Amino acid sequence: MSKNKFGFLMLLPSIVFLFLTTIVPTYFLWKWSFLEYVLYKPQDVHWNWFNNYITAFIRDRNFYQSVGITLLYVGAALLIQLSLGMLIALQLNRDLPGHRVMSSLMIAPMVIPSIVVGLIWKMMFEETSGVINGVFNYIKIPPFPWLGDMNTALISLVITDSWQWIPFVALVLLTGLKGLPKDPLEAAKIDGATSWQTFISVTVPLLRPIIIIVVLLRIIWILREFDLIYMMTSGGPGNATRTLSFYIFQNGLVWLKTGYAATLSIILLNLSVFIAGRFLKFFPKDQEAV
Repeated sequence: MSKNKFGFLMLLPSIVFLFLTTIVPTYFLWKWSFLEYVLYKPQDVHWNWFNNYITAFIRDRNFYQSVGITLLYVGAALLIQLSLGMLIALQLNRDLPGHRVMSSLMIAPMVIPSIVVGLIWKMMFEETSGVINGVFNYIKIPPFPWLGDMNTALISLVITDSWQWIPFVALVLLTGLKGLPKDPLEAAKIDGATSWQTFISVTVPLLRPIIIIVVLLRIIWILREFDLIYMMTSGGPGNATRTLSFYIFQNGLVWLKTGYAATLSIILLNLSVFIAGRFLKFFPKDQEAV
């Protein structure tokens, strides 16, 4: 047997698995997005072509509301996670006492399932018996309905998501910092650059490939986040935390509008691909990731 045939046979199980779990579901997703398909009316399934897309972009105000909440959620979470993750990475890169233990402990939030994280923080944000309001009560601040107020429910989700994923951002950036070449940093120090000037002019440009990868991964993961929202707020109060992924869940599995849910899923898929394409353009073509 030739090497090419042997290599193909070794890859065949992975190809079949990828085809069955990715290509086939995507095909049916595209097909259903062009159907008038309500799950409890199987006899009325028929082609409506682009009517679902017209409904989403022209008639459905809830769609635009969910997209707006999604983008706000992504922007706020990304800003906090990248800022604090970079700060933590810079501190750990200084090899302070206990930095190895700290790096190991930081893995803990990432390995906890999001549904469990959501349950823990939901109890912590509880108005009457939660830890957070307990601390507020101790310092004479009235308890606050974190998850029951439309102005703070999304903030609570951002805090929870950031608690779980700041360690990931910090550890990836720390790996990048450990691999940076020393010569540019030493040259900047000899030239009299301050720590801030060195960070902005030398460290960030050298670390740009890693930063782009981290930002891209987090954007994609936050766009499709569902379990944390389902556990903590179920899209409420009102529709204050109903992101696009949760709106897809409501249409597909609550209201059983399978065709329209497939359409929204295709829109979310294309939104993710579009954002990924925009970010990859910032990736330096003549420079490999650190």
